[in-house]
Amino acid sequence: MPALPHSCSQFLCQFRPVFFLRLRDYSKSVNVAPFLVNYSGALFREFPGPWQVMLKQDNGEYACIAEDLTRYNLGELKMELQRAMGLNTEADGSVAQIFREGFKNSTWWEDEYETEASHEWRI
Repeated sequence: MPALPHSCSQFLCQFRPVFFLRLRDYSKSVNVAPFLVNYSGALFREFPGPWQVMLKQDNGEYACIAEDLTRYNLGELKMELQRAMGLNTEADGSVAQIFREGFKNSTWWEDEYETEASHEWRI
């Protein structure tokens, strides 16, 4: 597929999502009963409001647990959900934390911040 002309790519990266919803399901093993904790959340935005991390409650409703003016990447979303659930138990910089979080906490298109023509899509 041919690359977009530079002026076209600059134009396209200026778009901001008016409505955004990305649902995510996670689980974490713990060393006490129930040994496996399932939790769900969402990344939500309704322009011009802030980006919100939403935690799914037991009754099926979503509650806002964090918000920011810039978009959360998926790793940050997961960490905010774990913090709200009290599952952020590994010590910072520990081997357990590295194994739990992994080497990479973002998707490929979220990584190239320095080389982006515009950061408008993150706002």
